[in-house]
Formats: sequence, structure tokens, C-alpha cells
Amino acid sequence: MAERSSSLIFAPSETTTASRIADLICSDAGLPANSCPVCTSAAMLRGALTHVPRERCLAVLLASRSEELDQMVALSGWLQDLPIILMIPDSDSETIAKAHRLRPRYLTGPPVDWDELRAVIRQILLPSRKPEAPEPQSPPALLVALKGKTDRFFRIRQTT
Repeated sequence: MAERSSSLIFAPSETTTASRIADLICSDAGLPANSCPVCTSAAMLRGALTHVPRERCLAVLLASRSEELDQMVALSGWLQDLPIILMIPDSDSETIAKAHRLRPRYLTGPPVDWDELRAVIRQILLPSRKPEAPEPQSPPALLVALKGKTDRFFRIRQTT
């Protein structure tokens, strides 16, 4: 599945962080470097959207200023069917409300938690990897039926 996956990053002013995220996506998902373009303008984003396979594409949006977030919200029609990872410039309640208009799968503030971001990227691009179920540590509970009045004593009988 990874060979059909792709991603794109829209970062008008966060090019250093964008390049690091592109490297992270390509290395973790096993994608070639050209399958994760970094766009710095709306025109570049629109051009990149015409070339990426939309069925398995991840969009990463990095807004370092409120104006950039406004621009991203204005472009939401182009991104409506893509899973979005969004970095917002601050934790102001108005900013968070505006960010939710994009319906991101993952929302983070300016300091990027790289381990958490890596886990989210893997979950979105490689969903076929299911975590192993932990082995039960305690025996299954017995089903018990209660007899008698609820405000008095109970007689407990084991049922099978």
C-alpha cells in the first residue's frame, strides 16, 4: 500500500519544519522523496493536488501565523477529502475554532511532538498495520445472577 501513498505539505513560512516532516513521512512510510512535495504558495498547492493520488494522500498544513491559517481555511474546498495534519500558530480558543473548520485528523501547536506526529502519520498512511492485542492478564469474570430484594441481603448463585 505504501507505493500508492503520497503526501503534500503546505507551509508558507515553515520550510525547515516542512522539510523535516517530509523526510519523516518518506522514511516511515517508505515513500520516494518526490512523493512528498513542500508547497509554499496556494498556486504550488493547487498544482501539487493535481499530481498526487487522492485516495491515499496525506495533507500536512503548517500555519505559523494567523493569516496563514486564514489562507488554509480559504483553501479548505481543495482539501476536503484528504486526511489533514494541522499545526496552528497558538492555542487561543478562536484559533482552535478556526482550525477545526478544516476538520484535521491531528491538531498540534507550534512545538511539534515528533514521536506523536510519527505515530499519527503511520496510522494514516499505513492503516493495515494493526497493533497486536495484549494477552489477557486475568481470567474471565464469572457471570452472576442476584436473587432477593435490592435493599436487603443478596444470595449469589453462579450461572453457566
